[in-house]
Amino acid sequence: MLLTRNPTRSLLLPLLFLLLGPPALAEDEEATRWYEVEVLLFVQQSQDYRRSEHWPIDYTEPQLEGSRELKAAGSSASEPVAFRRLGDAELQLQADAERINRAPDLELLAHFGWLQPGMEPEKAIPVRISDEMFNLSPSGAAEQTQPRISGTLKLMLARYLHIEADLLYREPTEAATTMYQPYYRENREGAPDASATTGEENLFLLAQQEQAQQQPLYHVYQLQESRRMRSGELHYLDHPVFGMAVKVRPYIVEQQVE
Repeated sequence: MLLTRNPTRSLLLPLLFLLLGPPALAEDEEATRWYEVEVLLFVQQSQDYRRSEHWPIDYTEPQLEGSRELKAAGSSASEPVAFRRLGDAELQLQADAERINRAPDLELLAHFGWLQPGMEPEKAIPVRISDEMFNLSPSGAAEQTQPRISGTLKLMLARYLHIEADLLYREPTEAATTMYQPYYRENREGAPDASATTGEENLFLLAQQEQAQQQPLYHVYQLQESRRMRSGELHYLDHPVFGMAVKVRPYIVEQQVE
């Protein structure tokens, strides 16, 4: 007996699958997932950490183009506000912050957080980090004219959550062998050396030295790291001098009742 295939049935089955299955999947994909990002920034005070590595003088300035400053804290809006800073009552790492404060070899620089939607890596927006966010006071013997902390943090959502840090930490120092002076770095190409004798070149060199004496010099440490995150877990981005603890947790958007 010859069996024949029913072409109508073959067409109906895929059509039925398209009608019943995909809408629920599409709804899940379109739903925006929101997250609270909470950060503890801290400095290692022990000199052993600073001696553990040879720190390069050159570094890459964080790219601030396209970054965003956090909006003021507040939760009165009926809908979540992207990049709103979390209020003190919304922070959940107080116990961890207190442990850092009690540790004799640690200094807590900042404890903060923000709210944002999950964004694909190519669309993710970096958050700008600066002294002005935390009212940081100067450190070290010299008056600090450069920021202690600057750079960006970026949360990305792909298959997994990732946090990407690009931060600079500066410490004034009086140790001439390890000092770093931005003025010299910017002008070292083509500048006359100490063997210059008289004339305009010598005057230029003297002006350089005079300006250097009037400006504080810094150790500059850089933290560039990307870390895969597990939602709701505390993760550390390590550095021998300064670092951060980060927790990313889902934020439940309340549905409005009409």
